[in-house]
Amino acid sequence: MAADSTLKRPLITGQFVWSISKKDGKLKIIVGPDPLEATDDDIFVIPDKENPKKLVPVSHPNEAVQDFVTLKIGEYAVVHSPSESSTPDYPNGNYSSAKNDMKPLKHGQKRVITSGHFLIWPGQSVEIRKLHQLSSSQYLMVVVENADIDPNAPYYDVTMKCAGIKKAVVDETVGSEDNADKIRMTEVKGGEDTGEDQLSEENKPKVDDKKKVVPTESVVPKLRVGQRIIIPGSITPTYIPPTGIEVVVENIQVATEETDTFSPRDVIKRKIYSGILKIEELKDILKKEDFSDSDISEAVDSSYRGYCRNSEKEVALFEAIKGELSSGDQSLLANILQRSAPTANGATAVREAVVLGPTEFCVLFDEDGKPKNHKGPGRVFPGPYDRFRTDGSRNRIYDAYHLRGDRGLLLRVVAESISNDELQKQLPVGSGDQLDKENYVKGDEIFIGGFDAYLVPSNSIEVINPETRLPNIGNDHEGIYVQAIGVDQKSGVYVADVSTGNVKLEKGEKKLLLDPRREKHIKRRIPGRLWNLIIGQGEPHKKTGQQIVDSPWALSVVIPNNEAVMITSKDGRRVVVGPCMELLEYEEWLEVLTFSKGRPKTEDNFLETCYLRVKGNRITDQFIIETSDFVQILIDVSYGVEFVGETQDDKSKWFNYKNYVWLLCNNLRSRLKLAARRETLDDIYSEIPEFVRGTILGHKSEEGKHRPGLKFDENNMLVNEVEVLSIIIPDTEIEQAMNKANRKFVTIQIEDKLKQAEFTSARNNDEVDAQMAKIKTDKAKRDKETSVVIAGQQYEVDKTKENLKHSLGEIVQKNIAALAMIAEQDAGKRADLVRIRTEADKRSSISLKDEERMKIVEFRKALADIQIDIIDATSQADVDRLQAIEPQLIKAIEGLGNKELATALAENLPKAGGALGFLLGHGGLSALKGMVKGTIFEAGINALNDSETGILNKAENIEKPKDEEE
Repeated sequence: MAADSTLKRPLITGQFVWSISKKDGKLKIIVGPDPLEATDDDIFVIPDKENPKKLVPVSHPNEAVQDFVTLKIGEYAVVHSPSESSTPDYPNGNYSSAKNDMKPLKHGQKRVITSGHFLIWPGQSVEIRKLHQLSSSQYLMVVVENADIDPNAPYYDVTMKCAGIKKAVVDETVGSEDNADKIRMTEVKGGEDTGEDQLSEENKPKVDDKKKVVPTESVVPKLRVGQRIIIPGSITPTYIPPTGIEVVVENIQVATEETDTFSPRDVIKRKIYSGILKIEELKDILKKEDFSDSDISEAVDSSYRGYCRNSEKEVALFEAIKGELSSGDQSLLANILQRSAPTANGATAVREAVVLGPTEFCVLFDEDGKPKNHKGPGRVFPGPYDRFRTDGSRNRIYDAYHLRGDRGLLLRVVAESISNDELQKQLPVGSGDQLDKENYVKGDEIFIGGFDAYLVPSNSIEVINPETRLPNIGNDHEGIYVQAIGVDQKSGVYVADVSTGNVKLEKGEKKLLLDPRREKHIKRRIPGRLWNLIIGQGEPHKKTGQQIVDSPWALSVVIPNNEAVMITSKDGRRVVVGPCMELLEYEEWLEVLTFSKGRPKTEDNFLETCYLRVKGNRITDQFIIETSDFVQILIDVSYGVEFVGETQDDKSKWFNYKNYVWLLCNNLRSRLKLAARRETLDDIYSEIPEFVRGTILGHKSEEGKHRPGLKFDENNMLVNEVEVLSIIIPDTEIEQAMNKANRKFVTIQIEDKLKQAEFTSARNNDEVDAQMAKIKTDKAKRDKETSVVIAGQQYEVDKTKENLKHSLGEIVQKNIAALAMIAEQDAGKRADLVRIRTEADKRSSISLKDEERMKIVEFRKALADIQIDIIDATSQADVDRLQAIEPQLIKAIEGLGNKELATALAENLPKAGGALGFLLGHGGLSALKGMVKGTIFEAGINALNDSETGILNKAENIEKPKDEEE
C-alpha cells in the first residue's frame, strides 16, 4: 500500500513505536526523532492491557506511539524480562534513532533501575514504585531472588550488612533478657551516589549524622536464593532493593484497636499507614467519622495517576481521601501512599516494628519455634525468620503483670535448670526472699507477691493459672493473680494444706496471701436449713432460701446474752455461753435442739434451734388434773426455767435432752396429777395456785425464805418459778355451782367490808368535828388578846406624835426669835461702823493727802480686825445658843425632813439682816455649816450645796457702805 501523508507522523525525542513486519514477522522498534514513514509492510502494535506480553495491533500509527519511561526523584522501576545488556546510559539496553532490532531479553528475570530515561521493549512490563521510606520503628522484609546481586546498586552495602542479621534486632533502649542475643552496633554510611540525576540532595538515600545500628561483619555474607533479609528503619531511612532482591509485602490480618481519640483525618491516615483500610469500606468509614460524600474531591493529580495507573483501587483511594486533607497535608498523603503501597488484597511492604512501653513486652518465635521474650521500653525488629506471638495480644504487645501488696503470681520454670542467683536477675526486686531453693529445674513452681512491682516473663519462667496450672497467654489477666484475703477482726477463713488436705481456721485481723503451692482457700458447703439455724437466728438478715450455701468465710456464730450452744466435732464437744461471737472450725457443727411448742405441749409440734436459753426462760403449758371426787380442772401455767452449772461437764448436761421442754412438761404434769388425786375439789379449788407452786417448787420455810425450786439432775435444769395463768372446770354444771357459791361468798365479804368502812368513816368524822371546835375557840381568844395589845400600842404612838409635834413648834419659834435677834444686833453694829467711818473721813479731809491715806489704811486695818472679832464673837454665841437645844427636840425636828429645812433656810437666810446677814454676805455659809456640824441640821445645810451660788448671790446684794466700796 502506498504511503499516505496522514501516516507521516514524526516521532519526537522520548517517543517510540512497536511495529511488526508482514514479511518476516520481525519486531522493529522505531525511536524518535524519526519521521515515522510507515509502509504497507508495517503493522503497528501496542501491549495488551490485561497481558502486557501480548501485542495488540492498532489501526493508526498515532495510536501506537508510546513515551519513554522517565524515573522521577524518589522512584524506581522494576523491569520484568530485562534486556541482556545494560549500561548506565542505557539501563534497559542501547538503542538509536530510527528503526532498531529487537534486543534479546532475560525472560523470567527482573532488573531494578533507580534512575534514567529508557524505552520498553516488546515482551517487557515495567512497574514504577516509590522509594521506600522508613521511620525508626519500621522495617522491610526482602527476599533474595537471584544470588547475583548488582554490586553497583545504591543500597548494595546496606543489603549485605543487613543480611548478617540472623536474630531479632533490639533497640538499645529495649531490654533483652539474653545479653548474648543483642547485636553489636556500629556507625554506617549510606549507599553510594549514582549521579546527581538520580535523587535530589534532600531525597538521597543517605544516612544522616545519627548513628545507625547494623551487625558488625568482618566478611561479607554469601547470599542464597530464597534467603530473607530484614532492613530496619533504624539502619537506613530509605531503601531501594538492588537487582536480585524483592520486597516481601505483608498481608495485614488483624486490625489495630482504635481506642485513642484523634481527629477523623488522623484515623484515616493510620488506617492507610497500617494497610488495613479497604476501598469498599472507605465510604462507611468516612460516614462514621462524620464525613459526607459531597466533600470528596474528584480531582486527581496527574503525577499520582501515573503512579497509580496499575492499580485502579489506589486511584479511588486517593480520590476519596485527597479532598479531606488540606493542601499542607497532601504531601503527607503522598508519603503515606508510597510507603504503604497497599495492594488489592490489603497488603503493605512497609512493616511496623513493635514499639514497647516501660511495662510492655513481646514474644518472638524463631525458625525452630522457640519463644523469646523482649521487654520495653524500645523498638523490636524481628529476625528474618521470626514471627510475633499475637494470641490475646494488643497488636503483638503484651502487658507486664502488675504485682501489688494484696496479690501475687504463680510461676513455673520452663528452663532445663536455673540457679537461684540467675533467677533473681529475671524476677522483680524483692522476690529473692521468696525463693527457697538453690537450683530450680523445669516444672518447679515459684510464688511471688506481696510487694509492688512489674513482672515480665522471661524465657526461663512462665506465668500459670493458680487453679488450672495452664500457662497464661494474652492480656487477659483475670483469674491469674492470687488475691490476698482481707480478714476482719470478727471473721475467719478456712485454709487447706495442699499436701495433707488438713483444713485449719485462720482468724482475723490480718491479710492472707496464700501460696497456692502449699495452701488453698476453700469454701464450706452448708445445707440451707442448717445455715438458717446456725447463722440466721443470730443474724436474721443472712437467712437464705437456697438449698446449699457455699460460704468463703468461716462460720461465725453470734450467741446472744443468756443463751448457749454446743459445738461438736470429731474431737469432742464444748459449750459456749453468750454474749459472744464464736468461729467454728472446719469440722465443727452446732448441736440441733427440738423444742415442743404450743399449748398443750406435744412431741409432734416442735421448733428446731441451736440456741438454748439458760436464764430467764419462760415455758407455758396446759394440762388437766383430777381431784379425789373425780372433778377435772384445766390449768394453764407458766414455768420459769434456768440451767445451772459452772464447769464444762455441768454445762454439757444441758444438752443431754434435745427436747428439754417435753421432758419438763411431761414430768411436772405427772407430779401435779398425782398430788391432785389426794385432794377434793372443795379443798383444792380455792388453793390451786398455792397447790401448784407447792407441788413443784416446794413449800415455804418458816423463816420466809424463797421456795427451793425443782432441779432436774439429768440436764441441770432448775424450775424456779411457777405462775398459774387460768383455771377452768370443764364440767359446766360444777363450774356454775362453784361460780355461784364463790359469787355469794364474795358478795357477803363485800357487804361486811362496806359496813366496816361506814363505821370507820363515822368515827373519824366525829373526831374531826371535836378538833375543829377546839381550834376555833383558841383562835377567838388569840384574836381578842391581839386587839388589846394593838390598841395600847396605838395610843402610845398617838401620844408620842402629839408630844413631838408640840416640841417641834417650840423649837422653831425659839430659833426664829434667835435669828431675828442676831439680825438686829448685826444691823446696829453696821450702823455704828458707818458712823465711825463717816467721822473719820471728815477728820482726814483737813490733813494732807499722804497722811490721810496712811490713816485710812491704818483705820481700815483696825476696822477689819474689829469686824473679825465681832464675827467670831457672834458666831460663837450663835453656836452656844444652838447647842443648848435639847437632843430630844432635835430628833423631833429631824422628823420634819431635811427637805423642808433646806427650803425654809433657802427662803429666809438671804433676807436675814444684822450679824447673820453680814455673815452670809461674806461667805458665811461655810461658817453656818460649821455651826451645825455634828447636829441634825448638818444634812439640811449640806442640801443647800446645789443652790449655794444662788444664796451667795443674794447675800452679795446686801448694801455695803460707800466708803468700803471705795
